[in-house]
Amino acid sequence: MSSFVVECDGPDGLLLIDRDNLRCMTPEQIYSFSVLLDRVGNTQLRTDFSNEIWSDAWTRESALIRDYLNSGKGVIALIGGGDHNCEVSVVEDKPAQVTSKLFLPSGNLIALSASEAIQCAAYPGLEMDVPYQEIVDVAWYSVSNASELNFSLFQLDDERSESCENVLYSQE
Repeated sequence: MSSFVVECDGPDGLLLIDRDNLRCMTPEQIYSFSVLLDRVGNTQLRTDFSNEIWSDAWTRESALIRDYLNSGKGVIALIGGGDHNCEVSVVEDKPAQVTSKLFLPSGNLIALSASEAIQCAAYPGLEMDVPYQEIVDVAWYSVSNASELNFSLFQLDDERSESCENVLYSQE
């Protein structure tokens, strides 16, 4: 089990993703990701949709990244500002409750703040601040979210068609 701290200046998230999946994000997905982080419309993005109810704009504009994440490309726990203690572990025994599934095509699992991921996906030349990285087998993993920012990953034999939600909302 690895413990680390994710520092967030405002609405953000803890993102679990394969490094290759992050590199493959399109500009449209990056924009959609920015909208996803602002669930209540408190950032400058709100001005892009001043004639709309924010929840309607948020649902529509974040759909692209939610679909991307829910396809197994990443798992995000949406969180507020501040310093957050996080834990990630790859386990041998399948957790009792699986909340998400994740495909790691290169086996290079990273965990970082979503805002850092967005910035580095938009500007590939930037050095990425990655508080957690582990090389694991290329495979599908079930992800258990025992507490808000405590994740366990268990390697699956195949994708399994079970439906999972990869966008997790904080209890704030």
